[in-house]
Amino acid sequence: MHQSPEIYEDAKKRLIEVQEYEASSLERSAELGAEANFRSAVEPAQKVIELFKLLPLDILADLPDAQLNQIIQQANGTMTVFGEIQSFSVGAQQNAVATRDSIVEKVVSLYKTVFPAISPLISYGTARTVDFQSLDTEARSVKRSLDLRAEEIEELLSSKLETLNNLEDELRKQLAEQGVTQQAVYFEAAATEHADKAKEWGEYTIYWAAGTFVMATASLFSNEWSLLRPDTIAESIQLAASKIVLLGTFAFMLVRSARIYRAHKHGAIINKHKQNALLTYNALVEAGPLPEHRVVILNHAAASIYATPDSGYTRSGNDSGNQSLQPLDIMPKITAPITGD
Repeated sequence: MHQSPEIYEDAKKRLIEVQEYEASSLERSAELGAEANFRSAVEPAQKVIELFKLLPLDILADLPDAQLNQIIQQANGTMTVFGEIQSFSVGAQQNAVATRDSIVEKVVSLYKTVFPAISPLISYGTARTVDFQSLDTEARSVKRSLDLRAEEIEELLSSKLETLNNLEDELRKQLAEQGVTQQAVYFEAAATEHADKAKEWGEYTIYWAAGTFVMATASLFSNEWSLLRPDTIAESIQLAASKIVLLGTFAFMLVRSARIYRAHKHGAIINKHKQNALLTYNALVEAGPLPEHRVVILNHAAASIYATPDSGYTRSGNDSGNQSLQPLDIMPKITAPITGD
C-alpha cells in the first residue's frame, strides 16, 4: 500500500485538531452579547466533533492517501466553519443577525456532509479494534455460566417448592388439630360469665336468706309489740295472712335465687370441664401413634362438648346420642390392621 508520510502526518494533525476542539468556545456570549452569540451552534458542533472522535488515530497508518485526503478535507471544512464563528464581528457586518444565522446553518449542515464521508472509515476502525473472536468466546462463556446458574436456581427452587409443600401439609395438619383446641376459648368465656353470675346470685341468696330469717324471727315476737297485738279475731286473721304473704314472698325469692345460683354454678363447672377437655386434645393426639386412636380421642372430645354431665349442683341425664364410643366398640377398628396380617 502506497502512503505518503506528509499526507499521513497532515491527516493525523487535522484529525487531532477537530477531536480536541472545545465546542463551548463557539458561543462567544461575552463578546457578542445575547442577540448575536452562537449558542445555538454549540450543540450541532459538538455532534460533529463526537463523530470525528469515533475515528481512531491508529487506523490512519492503514489508510491509503485517498482516504487520508478525505479525512483532511472534512476536517479542514469543519475547522473553516468554526473559524468563521471565531472571526465573526458585529461591527464588520451590515446585517449581523442574517450573517450569524447563515453561519449557524453551516454548522448544522456539517453533520450531513461529514457523516457519509467518514462513516465507512469509522466502521473499518471499529472492526479493526474489536476482537470479534474474543467477544464470541466471552459471550459463549457468559452463556455457559448463565446456563449453569439457571440450573442451580431451578434445583434450588425445586427444593424450596418441595419444602413449602411439606410445610403446607404440616400446617394444614396442625390447623386441623388445633381447630379443636381453639374451640376451648368459647367455653372459657362461657365459664367465666357463669362464674361471675353465680357469685352475684350467691350474694343475692344470702341476702334473701337473711331477710327471711329476720322476717320469721319478727313474726314470732310480733305479739309482744302492742302496736301489732290483735284485739279481735278479725285482726288476728288479718295479721296471720300478712305474715304468710311476707314469709311466702321472702321464701319464694330465696328459693328462686338459690336455683339461679345453682344453675350458673353448674354452667361454670360444665364449661370449665369442656375447656379442659379440649385443651388436652393435642397432647392426647400426639400420644396416639395410630389414626384409629385419633378417631377415639376426637369422639371423646366431641362427647365432652355435647354431653351434659352432673356437676353436683344440678342433675341432668345424658342423651343416648351424646354417648362416646365405648372401648369394646372401638376395638375392631384398632385391631383391624393386626388381624388383616
